[in-house]
Amino acid sequence: MRDNNINYETIEYLKEKLTITTLSHISRSLNLNPKQLIRTYDKNFKSLKIDINTLSDSQVFTLIVKNPNILERPIIIKKDKGVIGRPPENLLNLI
Repeated sequence: MRDNNINYETIEYLKEKLTITTLSHISRSLNLNPKQLIRTYDKNFKSLKIDINTLSDSQVFTLIVKNPNILERPIIIKKDKGVIGRPPENLLNLI
C-alpha cells in the first residue's frame, strides 16, 4: 500500500479492544460470515478447543472479542468493501 501511495490507518486491535459492533461491520464489509473471520488453523484458536460449528454468530463475535489474536489479518476496508490481505493480491480487489 505504501508502494502505491495509498493512505491507510492501522488499528492495533490487540491494544484497542474490538467490539461486537465493529466485528459485525467487518463481517458485512468482507461479505463473510463471522466464522470465516477466525484463524481456525492457528495454535491460539486450537488451544481453545472449541467446535466453531456449534457457535452462533454472536457467540463467534464474543469469542473474537475475548481472544482477538484468533482474528484473520490483515483486514483492509475501503468504504463499505473489504478484504483479508492474505495473499497480498487480495488488495487488488479494493484498489
